[in-house]
Amino acid sequence: MAMLSLSHGQTTKQKDKQFTLRPRNMDITIESFKVHWNDAPSALLDIPNWSVQSGSRILLKGPSGSGKTTLLHCISGLMRPTEGRILVGETNTVNLSESESCLWRRNSVSVVFQRLNLLRHLTALENVCLAARGVPNPKETARQALQKLDMVRHIDRIAEEMSLGEQQRVAVARAVAWKSDLILADEPTSSLDEANTELVARTLLETSEVCQCTLIVVSHDQRLQRHFPHVVDIEEVGRA
Repeated sequence: MAMLSLSHGQTTKQKDKQFTLRPRNMDITIESFKVHWNDAPSALLDIPNWSVQSGSRILLKGPSGSGKTTLLHCISGLMRPTEGRILVGETNTVNLSESESCLWRRNSVSVVFQRLNLLRHLTALENVCLAARGVPNPKETARQALQKLDMVRHIDRIAEEMSLGEQQRVAVARAVAWKSDLILADEPTSSLDEANTELVARTLLETSEVCQCTLIVVSHDQRLQRHFPHVVDIEEVGRA
């Protein structure tokens, strides 16, 4: 059974750099974690200790501006906290250089960005194939991912000709197409109707279950809550 634990942590010195391309697990441990913006007197995020067991499927909820995206970016190594330590599997993401962080994400992590990060002049298929890894026929794998999200009929349309909701499903397809150890999704249903919200939730959860990968979705979309076995309020995490 997936396990979450929240407890008070103590200040911990960062360990020597640990870097693996394909961690055997994706247990996530966050310790003495703080993020400050500029010279603000209080931290945007203050997490003494938060742990997520490998293979968990978690919805992290909270209002806009509560730090959900910031936390997701720190876990993925796209941002560094002001202080603290983040262990993802055997990798201390805080200690990675920029090039090591890029390589680690490339090999182990799929991210659905809130701003989607599609290349507007590429087709749906080409955008999904940008993240290709570890499969003999990436175009077929990408096509299957788009089909799961009812986007196969748009496979040759360029991103700038799609609606925002269609672009969002392409971004999700790019995240689920390749065998990742960790999937992080930032507001993946913000532009979707009820039917497509359910489709995205089901696709993310089924991919996590089949691949036995860790899934963390951050969202204030209340429609997602009934789909996830674990729903965590970011304000509760911050008060751990």
